[in-house]
Amino acid sequence: MPLSAARFLPIVVAIILAGTLVYTAYAMVPAPSSNVSLRVGYPDSLDESDVSDMYAYNVILPAEHIYVTPTFYDAPPLSYKGLISGQQDISFGTTAQSIARGPGGSPPQQTTCVTSYALAGVFLEIAGQGITSPSQMIGKVAEDFGP
Repeated sequence: MPLSAARFLPIVVAIILAGTLVYTAYAMVPAPSSNVSLRVGYPDSLDESDVSDMYAYNVILPAEHIYVTPTFYDAPPLSYKGLISGQQDISFGTTAQSIARGPGGSPPQQTTCVTSYALAGVFLEIAGQGITSPSQMIGKVAEDFGP
Protein backbone atom coordinates (compact mmCIF):
# COMPACT_ATOMS: atom_id res chain seq x y z
CA MET A 1 0.00 0.00 0.00
CA PRO A 2 2.71 2.60 0.74
CA LEU A 3 3.97 2.27 -2.85
CA SER A 4 0.58 3.05 -4.42
CA ALA A 5 0.13 6.13 -2.21
CA ALA A 6 3.55 7.44 -3.30
CA ARG A 7 2.58 7.51 -6.98
CA PHE A 8 -0.29 9.94 -6.19
CA LEU A 9 1.99 12.29 -4.24
CA PRO A 10 3.04 14.39 -7.31
CA ILE A 11 -0.62 14.88 -8.25
CA VAL A 12 -1.52 15.97 -4.71
CA VAL A 13 1.43 18.39 -4.61
CA ALA A 14 0.46 19.79 -8.04
CA ILE A 15 -3.13 20.38 -6.89
CA ILE A 16 -1.91 22.15 -3.75
CA LEU A 17 0.48 24.35 -5.77
CA ALA A 18 -2.20 25.19 -8.37
CA GLY A 19 -4.68 26.09 -5.64
CA THR A 20 -2.09 28.28 -3.95
CA LEU A 21 -1.33 30.00 -7.25
CA VAL A 22 -5.01 30.73 -7.95
CA TYR A 23 -5.60 32.00 -4.41
CA THR A 24 -2.53 34.26 -4.59
CA ALA A 25 -3.63 35.67 -7.94
CA TYR A 26 -7.08 36.54 -6.59
CA ALA A 27 -5.56 38.07 -3.46
CA MET A 28 -2.91 40.13 -5.28
CA VAL A 29 -4.95 41.56 -8.19
CA PRO A 30 -6.82 44.60 -6.93
CA ALA A 31 -10.46 45.13 -7.79
CA PRO A 32 -11.15 48.17 -9.98
CA SER A 33 -11.60 51.10 -7.65
CA SER A 34 -12.94 53.65 -10.10
CA ASN A 35 -14.20 54.11 -13.63
CA VAL A 36 -11.90 55.20 -16.44
CA SER A 37 -13.25 57.26 -19.32
CA LEU A 38 -11.41 57.49 -22.64
CA ARG A 39 -12.21 59.60 -25.69
CA VAL A 40 -10.97 58.02 -28.93
CA GLY A 41 -10.80 59.83 -32.27
CA TYR A 42 -11.01 58.05 -35.63
CA PRO A 43 -9.72 59.57 -38.90
CA ASP A 44 -12.78 58.68 -40.96
CA SER A 45 -16.31 57.34 -40.78
CA LEU A 46 -17.20 54.04 -39.13
CA ASP A 47 -16.37 51.08 -41.38
CA GLU A 48 -16.06 47.30 -41.11
CA SER A 49 -12.53 47.47 -39.73
CA ASP A 50 -13.83 49.29 -36.64
CA VAL A 51 -16.40 46.65 -35.68
CA SER A 52 -14.00 44.83 -33.38
CA ASP A 53 -13.16 48.14 -31.66
CA MET A 54 -16.84 48.90 -31.10
CA TYR A 55 -17.38 45.42 -29.67
CA ALA A 56 -14.52 45.94 -27.24
CA TYR A 57 -15.79 49.42 -26.28
CA ASN A 58 -19.34 48.20 -25.65
CA VAL A 59 -18.83 44.70 -24.22
CA ILE A 60 -15.30 43.92 -23.04
CA LEU A 61 -14.00 47.19 -21.57
CA PRO A 62 -17.09 48.18 -19.55
CA ALA A 63 -16.70 44.93 -17.62
CA GLU A 64 -13.30 46.33 -16.57
CA HIS A 65 -14.84 49.73 -15.72
CA ILE A 66 -13.32 51.38 -18.80
CA TYR A 67 -15.79 53.45 -20.81
CA VAL A 68 -14.83 54.64 -24.30
CA THR A 69 -16.48 57.39 -26.34
CA PRO A 70 -15.50 57.20 -30.02
CA THR A 71 -15.61 60.22 -32.36
CA PHE A 72 -15.38 59.87 -36.14
CA TYR A 73 -13.74 62.71 -38.06
CA ASP A 74 -13.71 63.40 -41.82
CA ALA A 75 -9.93 63.21 -42.28
CA PRO A 76 -6.79 62.15 -40.36
CA PRO A 77 -5.59 65.73 -39.70
CA LEU A 78 -8.90 66.51 -37.97
CA SER A 79 -8.53 63.49 -35.70
CA TYR A 80 -5.00 64.61 -34.86
CA LYS A 81 -6.17 68.18 -34.19
CA GLY A 82 -8.80 66.74 -31.84
CA LEU A 83 -6.00 65.01 -29.94
CA ILE A 84 -3.72 68.01 -29.56
CA SER A 85 -6.62 70.34 -28.69
CA GLY A 86 -7.69 68.07 -25.81
CA GLN A 87 -10.92 66.80 -27.37
CA GLN A 88 -9.54 63.23 -27.54
CA ASP A 89 -7.32 61.11 -25.31
CA ILE A 90 -6.26 58.78 -28.16
CA SER A 91 -6.33 59.50 -31.88
CA PHE A 92 -6.09 56.95 -34.64
CA GLY A 93 -4.45 58.18 -37.83
CA THR A 94 -4.72 56.60 -41.25
CA THR A 95 -0.99 56.84 -41.90
CA ALA A 96 1.99 57.38 -39.64
CA GLN A 97 3.06 60.08 -42.08
CA SER A 98 -0.12 62.12 -41.53
CA ILE A 99 0.42 62.00 -37.77
CA ALA A 100 4.13 62.78 -38.06
CA ARG A 101 3.41 65.84 -40.20
CA GLY A 102 0.70 66.94 -37.81
CA PRO A 103 -1.74 69.71 -38.56
CA GLY A 104 1.02 71.96 -39.88
CA GLY A 105 1.46 73.89 -36.66
CA SER A 106 4.74 75.18 -35.34
CA PRO A 107 6.34 74.20 -33.04
CA PRO A 108 5.64 70.47 -33.43
CA GLN A 109 3.27 69.01 -30.86
CA GLN A 110 4.56 66.67 -28.16
CA THR A 111 2.68 63.45 -28.90
CA THR A 112 3.54 59.77 -29.13
CA CYS A 113 2.75 57.91 -32.33
CA VAL A 114 1.96 54.21 -31.96
CA THR A 115 1.24 52.56 -35.26
CA SER A 116 -0.02 49.18 -36.33
CA TYR A 117 -0.63 49.70 -40.04
CA ALA A 118 2.68 51.28 -41.10
CA LEU A 119 3.84 48.12 -42.89
CA ALA A 120 0.53 47.31 -44.55
CA GLY A 121 1.25 49.28 -47.70
CA VAL A 122 -1.10 50.95 -50.14
CA PHE A 123 -3.91 48.90 -51.64
CA LEU A 124 -4.73 51.20 -54.55
CA GLU A 125 -3.32 54.50 -55.65
CA ILE A 126 -4.73 56.67 -58.39
CA ALA A 127 -2.37 59.35 -59.61
CA GLY A 128 -3.28 62.53 -61.40
CA GLN A 129 -1.37 65.67 -62.40
CA GLY A 130 0.36 63.98 -65.34
CA ILE A 131 2.01 61.22 -63.28
CA THR A 132 2.50 58.19 -65.51
CA SER A 133 5.15 56.14 -63.69
CA PRO A 134 5.94 55.28 -60.05
CA SER A 135 9.31 57.06 -60.21
CA GLN A 136 7.47 60.37 -60.64
CA MET A 137 5.96 59.86 -57.17
CA ILE A 138 9.36 60.01 -55.41
CA GLY A 139 9.36 62.92 -53.00
CA LYS A 140 5.60 63.48 -53.32
CA VAL A 141 3.04 63.01 -50.56
CA ALA A 142 0.05 60.67 -50.84
CA GLU A 143 -2.93 60.45 -48.51
CA ASP A 144 -6.07 58.33 -48.58
CA PHE A 145 -8.59 61.13 -48.06
CA GLY A 146 -9.55 64.40 -49.71
CA PRO A 147 -10.18 65.28 -53.36
